Amino acid sequence: ELLAEEAVIAENGDGSVTGTFKLREGLVWSDGDDLTADDVKYTYEMVMASDGTDEEGNPNYIYLLGDRTGYDTITDFTVVSPTEFTISCSAFGWITLSE
Repeated sequence: ELLAEEAVIAENGDGSVTGTFKLREGLVWSDGDDLTADDVKYTYEMVMASDGTDEEGNPNYIYLLGDRTGYDTITDFTVVSPTEFTISCSAFGWITLSE
């Protein structure tokens, strides 16, 4: 299942997009604490954490997690409330929406 119960994607005038996501009710960690939008943002920040760049200018990611395709198009990640966040992207192709 997806973490978000609903998502609204809006195209911005400059070709970028902004998605507003609301987390499903009842999401908890294994210790019973609620999963929040802050947790989602923290996870994204850890996935993208780097300690500089290599000789070719590519990020030296701290965590070896494999393919990060599309993550580098995220230009803003804002927590709106404990259950809602927005993500702005410079490109839209890597996000998949299903009805």
